[in-house]
Amino acid sequence: MVISRIIGGLGNQMFQYAAGRTLSLQRSTILKLDISGFETYGLHQGYELGRVFDCRTELADNDDLNNMLGWQSHPLARRLMMRPELIMFRRENFVVETHFHYWPGLADVPANCYLCGYWQSEKYFRQAEEVIRTDFRFAAPLSGLNADLAENIGKVNAVSLHVRR
Repeated sequence: MVISRIIGGLGNQMFQYAAGRTLSLQRSTILKLDISGFETYGLHQGYELGRVFDCRTELADNDDLNNMLGWQSHPLARRLMMRPELIMFRRENFVVETHFHYWPGLADVPANCYLCGYWQSEKYFRQAEEVIRTDFRFAAPLSGLNADLAENIGKVNAVSLHVRR
């Protein structure tokens, strides 16, 4: 089983899901999502993947976390184990992103693992691109103005630009 820690806004959630989903496909195992961080997370709109997209997301429960991480499954212990200076105490299957660049070491992690990071590179999920694109189809069909805009965009060579402050 692969458990991916999901936190942040929708874009971060998509990267975290895509990396975990790809790893679970490569290992022929199931993916579960740990959304427990949203209990105390006040930013954005909370967990959104299951609401926005038509992907089947299975949520990890406390038993899943305990079985995967043992004593390190406690929320305080997980937060502490994410610190780089405590890597020597971290379980082998507790995988923390080492930096914000692509890390090829993700391909070598155990089949049963807990992923903690943002995984913001398409290289993590390029091999499963079609599956990820299918998973990220919108749950609700477009309607009204959104449907009209999508139709107009489809008729031309359109470009979208998102600027983040």
